[in-house]
Amino acid sequence: MIIWSGWGVLSALIAVAGLVGSVLLDPALARIGIPTPTGVVLVWIVAAAFNWWLGTRLNNRPGRELVDPRTGQIVILRGRHTLFWIPMQYYSVLMVVLGGLSVLGVMHGGSSGRNVGQTARAHTPAASNLLRVASRDTTPPKWLHGSHGVAWTLSSDRD
Repeated sequence: MIIWSGWGVLSALIAVAGLVGSVLLDPALARIGIPTPTGVVLVWIVAAAFNWWLGTRLNNRPGRELVDPRTGQIVILRGRHTLFWIPMQYYSVLMVVLGGLSVLGVMHGGSSGRNVGQTARAHTPAASNLLRVASRDTTPPKWLHGSHGVAWTLSSDRD
C-alpha cells in the first residue's frame, strides 16, 4: 500500500522512470563506447534533481491565511505533498543513494560489455597463446577432456 498526500506519488513515479531510464540508456551508451556506469549515474542524478526541484516548488507554495472568528487567531492552510509522510523533495537523497548502489553493482558485477570468449582470454593470456600455436584441428586435445572446466576457443592465424 502506498500512502501519499497531494502530488507526493510523483516521487515514486520519478524513481520508476529513473530505473527504466537507466536500464535503457546505459546499454545504449555502452554501444557507442561510453563506460558502463555513466548512464546510470546520469539518469539518477537527473531524476534526483528533478524530484528535488518539483518537491520544493510544490511544498513551498504560500498558504492561505484564515482568521478564526472566535479567537481572532490566524491559521495558515498549506497543502503538503508527501509520500509515506515524508516531503517528496527528500526522496531525492534516496534516489542518489540508489544510483550510487547501482553503480557499485555494475562495477562489481563482473565485466559487462564483453563477450564470454574475450573475458576468458583476458584473464588467461597464456592459454590463448597456447591455442594460437595449436594446429588447425578443431577437436580439443586429450588433456582438456578432464574435469578441469577449461573452455576451448578457436582463433585464426590472421590476428
